[in-house]
Amino acid sequence: ITWTSLPTGATATVANNNTASPVMTFDWDISTSVDAGDYTFFVTFTDDGCPLSSAKTVAKTIRILPFEGGLVTGSQSPCKADSNGFAYLAQAASDTTMYNIIWTSQNGDTLQVAYGDQGDTLFNLVPGVYNVIAANAKGCSKFFNIGVLEPYYGAGIVQDDTLGCVGDVFTFENGSYGDLGSVIWNFGDGSPTTSQNAPSHSYPNSGIYTVTLSGVNPIGCRDTAHIRIYVDTISTPAFIIGKDSICMGDQISFYPTPENLLTGVTWDFGGNVLNGSTTEPITHTFDQAGTYTVTLNTTYRACPAQSISKVVHVYPYPLVNLGPDSVLCLDGPSITLQNLAVNPSGSYTYKWNTGETVPTLTVVQEGKYSLTVATEYECATTESMIVRKDCYIDIPNSFTPNGDGVNDYFFPRQLLGKSIMAFSMQIFNRWGQKIFDTNKTDGRGWDGKFNAKDQPTGVYIYKMSVVLDGNKMENYTGNVTLLR
Repeated sequence: ITWTSLPTGATATVANNNTASPVMTFDWDISTSVDAGDYTFFVTFTDDGCPLSSAKTVAKTIRILPFEGGLVTGSQSPCKADSNGFAYLAQAASDTTMYNIIWTSQNGDTLQVAYGDQGDTLFNLVPGVYNVIAANAKGCSKFFNIGVLEPYYGAGIVQDDTLGCVGDVFTFENGSYGDLGSVIWNFGDGSPTTSQNAPSHSYPNSGIYTVTLSGVNPIGCRDTAHIRIYVDTISTPAFIIGKDSICMGDQISFYPTPENLLTGVTWDFGGNVLNGSTTEPITHTFDQAGTYTVTLNTTYRACPAQSISKVVHVYPYPLVNLGPDSVLCLDGPSITLQNLAVNPSGSYTYKWNTGETVPTLTVVQEGKYSLTVATEYECATTESMIVRKDCYIDIPNSFTPNGDGVNDYFFPRQLLGKSIMAFSMQIFNRWGQKIFDTNKTDGRGWDGKFNAKDQPTGVYIYKMSVVLDGNKMENYTGNVTLLR
């Protein structure tokens, strides 16, 4: 058996060919796109029998009847995370045919069966592909694949989370897609909602606000989008000064008031600008007297930069000069000490290391003398000088004439001032008898003897006369103890 002119898409096979009983099978799937009409093909049977061979060709016609129904299909996507989608098979108004309708899944499972002349709808669907077959009374049927698409809609706000300041105007833009409509904006601060596509809004108070955009599509699916708006308050910077009046060269500290939203701090000390900490104090020294404006400049993460200024008065230290170190003589005229430096007019206080609080000090004794002069702004300067003894003798109160070479003579020779011009000394015993007399400034003095005899241990009286600088005489009378 052989054949020719098979319809497109048709196949033929022969079992037991080249035998006395071959069988031909014809197969044609017309469920796909096959037009209605007559389709003819030819089959030839050849017999090579003995004694004569023969062949016979027959024509076979298949008539495909038209499917005369007016059927259309469609679907509706479900809402997000829902199963409210549907697929439908609808009949045209002119189609009154009764159909047997069978819905199946892609796996071939029967989902729904219907019979009628109004078409059918398969509800509660998730996205996917669904099959439906509609068959009429003639046995003609039509097969449809209906796709239920993933939902395509969504609320969206073009802006990301935003940072701003109280009073700033925030403009929002609708970034929704798909067929989402009927949008509503909620600004999260209790103000009225709006349906504008690109609204603007200002927040009168600081805080964190959630802006919500919501919308609904034609089948009632809703979606929302959110962003956060961080609104900072406008700050007023402040700082504390250790004191607003200082002395030149003193160190002064400035303490910024802590603020959570600070991002930067600079200090302007009258043209000298320094970066500072947002939490730690800064110290500064003014090396010149004057009035300075100290400004704290602050920057914030969202709100405008601010500044605040305070005035610092820097006062000079007073000048103090007591002159060079000086000398005085015992029983001589006193020395008057005072500040020789000239200071600007003003109120000054004086304090000597002797306790006096007067501008001048009368000195009658040797020692170190200091004067502290302070201004009304507590700027103080201290100056010192030394007053030494001169033009006088220092008289010992005992001696030991035992021949050991130490303190064997009573005489102030080693302590005599260089300004002594004349000297005399007399020694008396306790009965008033003069036992020693000398006027030599370079002698050894009394050796504890009288008429070459050692005098007994005891107290003796001395009298001394000294001529100072050639014009002043001083007399000294006292006791000295002779020790053996």
